[in-house]
Amino acid sequence: MPKYGYEDKFLVNLFENRKFRISLQLAINSERINNDVLFSTGRIARCTVLPSTMWWKPEYETKYVEYDPQKAKALLDEIGVVDTDGDGWREHPDQPGKNIHWVVEWTESEGPKGQVSEVVVQNWKAIGLNVDLREQEAGLYWQRMYTDLMAMSTWHGTERTGMLWAASSGPHFPSFPSVFAASGVWYNWYKSGGQTGLEPPEEVKELYSWWVNMAKSTSKEEMLKWGQKILDNNAENVWNISTRVTDFAQPIVVKNDVKNFPLFQCHAVQFDVKP
Repeated sequence: MPKYGYEDKFLVNLFENRKFRISLQLAINSERINNDVLFSTGRIARCTVLPSTMWWKPEYETKYVEYDPQKAKALLDEIGVVDTDGDGWREHPDQPGKNIHWVVEWTESEGPKGQVSEVVVQNWKAIGLNVDLREQEAGLYWQRMYTDLMAMSTWHGTERTGMLWAASSGPHFPSFPSVFAASGVWYNWYKSGGQTGLEPPEEVKELYSWWVNMAKSTSKEEMLKWGQKILDNNAENVWNISTRVTDFAQPIVVKNDVKNFPLFQCHAVQFDVKP
C-alpha cells in the first residue's frame, strides 16, 4: 500500500497520480507469484469483497487484472516518468536528474509476504523503477506504518466478508487505522476534525463521507448504494496495489502424532502492496 502521508512529497505526488498507480498494478506478474510462490493454488483476481457479499461486482476483480509491463511503461512515459540519463532508472518529472526510489517494507506474519514482495519489487525494477525491499521487526513495522514513516507497506487482503468490510472498509480506500491504513496522518485529521494530522485531498474526503453514509445507513438499499460507490471508485482508481492472487492454499505442517487436527481447512487471503 502506498503511504500517502509519507515525508517525500515528490514521491507522494506520484502515488497520488492514478496513471502511476495503474502502471504499478499492471507491472506485477501475478501468474509468477501464483506458480513460483503459491504452488499454483490461487486464482488471478484483484483483492475485493467476497462474491457472497451484496456489494460484489465482477469488475471489482477484473479491472486492471492483466499483466502488461509494456502498457505499464507507456503510462510512465505518458506522465513524464522517464530515464533521461540512460542509467536504467526512471526519474521524477519534478526532480530532473534524480532517480525515483522507495523501499517496500514488510514484517513476518501470515503467508509468504517476503517472497511475494520480492517478485513485486523485481517486476517494478523491470519497468525502470528503483525499488528496494526491507524486512522490519514487527513492533517497528507497525510504528512506522501508522505514522507514515514508510513509503509503502504490505499486508494480505483480509476483512473481505460483508460484516468485516462494512465495519472497516478493509483493504479498500479509505481505510481506518488498521493494517490497511493508507495514511495515519489523514486518519488523524479525520478523527480530530482537522485539529491534527494532514488534510487529505477533496476526493479522499469524499470517500470518507461515503463510508460514513454507509455506516449510518438504516436500510440494505442505502448500504448497497454507498458501499458500491466506494468499491467502484477503488476498482477504477487503484488506491492500493494488489498482487491479484487470491483464494490460495496455505499449507500447514503437522506432526503425525498430533490428534484432532482437521485434514482440510479453507483459508483464503490475498496480498496487497500498499504505497
